[in-house]
Amino acid sequence: LRTEVHSVAISPDGILAAAGTVKGVKHWRIDGSKHLESPDPRYLLEEDINLGHPVTTLAFSHTGDEIIYGTGQPNSDNNVLGMGAVDQYGRRGTNTSLGSRRFEGHTDQITSAEVLEYGKRVISSSRDKTVRAWSMETGLEEHRIPLDVPINDLAVSPNRSRFLLAADD
Repeated sequence: LRTEVHSVAISPDGILAAAGTVKGVKHWRIDGSKHLESPDPRYLLEEDINLGHPVTTLAFSHTGDEIIYGTGQPNSDNNVLGMGAVDQYGRRGTNTSLGSRRFEGHTDQITSAEVLEYGKRVISSSRDKTVRAWSMETGLEEHRIPLDVPINDLAVSPNRSRFLLAADD
């Protein structure tokens, strides 16, 4: 890509790749090998999800037909955790039952997002010193864990029963 990239993700089935850029999200179809194909102009859109802000984290839903993204404006109420639908060809899709969704509440850079419970929830971390769980269906915040330090990253165990945080000390 000929732009600054802050985050990348590959769909669970290995068909799609996504890149979080300085202005939004780009995604395209990749082949079955371990190497990315050159983005095909038929499948790579200019800014698939144009946010006007740097995208600092990406994750695919368990089905691969939604991209979860978080923006990274420091100390800003304009940061967004969102979801956009895509299809198996790497085009913006409309065939998802959830459609586009915004999860609003973080007040600083969103550093990580993971999909939990087979697409029922998203967990996110932020430099605003919180970890939050969101309903993918409603977009509403379900749980918030306030911490004393800004969070740099979040990892979730394969069975989704635990998470690990990287934070400033």
